[in-house]
Amino acid sequence: MDTKRNLRYFTAPIVSPFTIIGLVLMIVGIVGLFVFSREKLFMTIALVIGIAGIIVIIYGRGRNSKPADIDFQISEKIKYMDETAQKKHEVYESHFNRIVKPVHLKGFDYLTKDVLFRRGTDNKNRTSLYNAAVLYFTKDTMYVYGMHFSLIDELFDKEILDSFKFTDLDHAEIVDDVFEYVRDGKYTYHVNTHSFRVVKNDGKDAVMMSVSYGADMDQACSEINHVIKLAKEKA
Repeated sequence: MDTKRNLRYFTAPIVSPFTIIGLVLMIVGIVGLFVFSREKLFMTIALVIGIAGIIVIIYGRGRNSKPADIDFQISEKIKYMDETAQKKHEVYESHFNRIVKPVHLKGFDYLTKDVLFRRGTDNKNRTSLYNAAVLYFTKDTMYVYGMHFSLIDELFDKEILDSFKFTDLDHAEIVDDVFEYVRDGKYTYHVNTHSFRVVKNDGKDAVMMSVSYGADMDQACSEINHVIKLAKEKA
């Protein structure tokens, strides 16, 4: 995890000083080429200044992670999560409940306080924390394995390992909210967020995690609620 470059991605100003300086040098160089078109020495100097501007811009951009870099680091971090989950719980496909499929949860964390936020050049929203989990279901139990980690702090790297009897669960639901972030004291962002929640009988959370929302999340809630209902009726 390239935490230093990632940190600069989230904290760099909207308009980089390197970009401004580089553009100024490029403009000076281009103007110089036209003004001193008959003076070989000055044309050379202008060309050097313009090239220096390009180098400054490239250097400034290279100091920070790109959106694609962030996404690649995340995919590398979680790519073996399924295998790890099954080994940790010693629960394999032959044990799975046929009524409810394994549920994969993943998304940038909007629930933890003081996360950093940035809307990338690809118009995708990202925060400095990421969470992912897989839920496996056997005849009477929901197994949870997850990862909660920081993109800017190597020390923040948590493993989630838990299990719950269906009869101890109340329901599953999608919780909608709005995340507000003020950047540089003048740019305010509002992001519609979605969290996957499984609630225990005592009202406490068995699972509560920011997720990238899709129709599969609604289907997962429906299936989990169905097996909870069947388990309680049988009990």
